[in-house]
Amino acid sequence: MSAANDEVIRRNLDKLRREMGATIRQAMDDPAVIEVMLNPDGAVWTDKLGIGMEYLCDMSEVQALQMLGTIAHMLGTVVNYHNPKVEGELPGDGSRVEGVIPPIVPRPVFNIRKKASAVFSLDEYVQNGRAEEKDADLLRKAIIARLDILPMPKGRGFSESLLR
Repeated sequence: MSAANDEVIRRNLDKLRREMGATIRQAMDDPAVIEVMLNPDGAVWTDKLGIGMEYLCDMSEVQALQMLGTIAHMLGTVVNYHNPKVEGELPGDGSRVEGVIPPIVPRPVFNIRKKASAVFSLDEYVQNGRAEEKDADLLRKAIIARLDILPMPKGRGFSESLLR
């Protein structure tokens, strides 16, 4: 990459961080935050490790549109009435982003999923009480058998019938 290209990326990242505002910037810099989401009502939520969903702040429609426009530009596309969806990986930190604007939704929405700050093994999930050993074993068998794996509704574990 050329120095000029690096400078363009840096300037666009600076612009994006200004458009996010201080509160969202802090959330994006917080290693416990997994995701930042904007709902159609203007409410911004975070998903934090070990805590779950928390209301963060409100964002205006204009601010959201500016932010999504900058993201689209950084990804080499546009977001507008005729192309109301933008998705991709942000330069810099590698966060995955998806944003949608009217006419698909009544107001702009987005989801930014930060790149994982830690990766946990299946054994660690069992050790920490987040999964039962029988479910971990079943999941290992399903992976070895190259089966499609779909999430189950909360409270329902894996089924042995998956492997029959």
